[in-house]
Amino acid sequence: MKTQELLSTPEAALVSILKDMKVKELEKHGKKIAKKMGLDDYQELIRHLIKVLPQLNQEDNRFEKIKEHISALIKEEKTDIDLETQNESEKGMLDRLTIITTLLISKKLNEIKASL
Repeated sequence: MKTQELLSTPEAALVSILKDMKVKELEKHGKKIAKKMGLDDYQELIRHLIKVLPQLNQEDNRFEKIKEHISALIKEEKTDIDLETQNESEKGMLDRLTIITTLLISKKLNEIKASL
């Protein structure tokens, strides 16, 4: 599946498609979406999220908190982007990047646990 197809896939179908993807394919799509949003250092994004995830409270809306962290990183890297006035396409990309990175980290951690 191409990244552009992934971005245009209805949300209801997206979850099952992403769950079936392998880690490498998730990384490929995550990198491309991050690049489209102006975030050049994808590995730094993943490192940052791995550090942040354990600090999130169970009561918090984790999806929104992770999305806020990704937005902050994008703002730091690309100062000419205004995440407050995003169009629907940009909001969709941010949502999908959040989903992909969260699922990717989860799958990587599960692989590590399985290998122990």
